[in-house]
Amino acid sequence: MCGRAVSGVLYGDNAVSRRPIGDLRGLEIFVCQAGIALENALRQRRLESMSAGDARRATVRHG
Repeated sequence: MCGRAVSGVLYGDNAVSRRPIGDLRGLEIFVCQAGIALENALRQRRLESMSAGDARRATVRHG
């Protein structure tokens, strides 16, 4: 497990052959990296939103 919070869910099955999927280590690494990318994108969006709010407040005070 790569973290404590859940950022998303990946569902996979092998319905066609009904055999176990097998070694999941590579998939686990990919999913952890995807979760990190999602968290970073969310943080970036929050920072941009906060920055835009600061700019609007500065314009109101000095404009």
